[in-house]
Amino acid sequence: MITILPMEHDMLMNIFKGPNSTSSDIMTGYTALEKGRLQGYCIVSKDETDCCHILAIQSADISIADGLLRKSLHAFHEQGVTGYSFATVPTIPLPDIYITVGEGNLADIFTPCSH
Repeated sequence: MITILPMEHDMLMNIFKGPNSTSSDIMTGYTALEKGRLQGYCIVSKDETDCCHILAIQSADISIADGLLRKSLHAFHEQGVTGYSFATVPTIPLPDIYITVGEGNLADIFTPCSH
C-alpha cells in the first residue's frame, strides 16, 4: 500500500536547492512511501501570483506521480489558486490531463465527479 505524506522540512530543503524560490514563496512537498521505502516525491511552490509552480516531481510509476501531483496541488486549489505550471518539463510520464508546457488550469484536474 502506498502512503502519501507531507515531506519533512529538512528533506524538502535537501531535495530542492533551486534559485527559483524566494523567502516569500510557500513551498510544500509530499513523499510516496511503500513499506517505508521512498517511491516518489513532489515539491510545489506558490508565490504572489495566482499560479502554483511544480518544482520537482519524481516517481517511476505514473499512478504514484499522479497521486503526488493531486495531493500537492489540491491544497492550493482549495485556497482559490487557479493555475499551475511546471518549472521544467517533466522527464517522467504523466497522465494526459497535465499541461506540462505553459500554464494549466487546476479546475481541469479537480472537476467534481458529478460533472
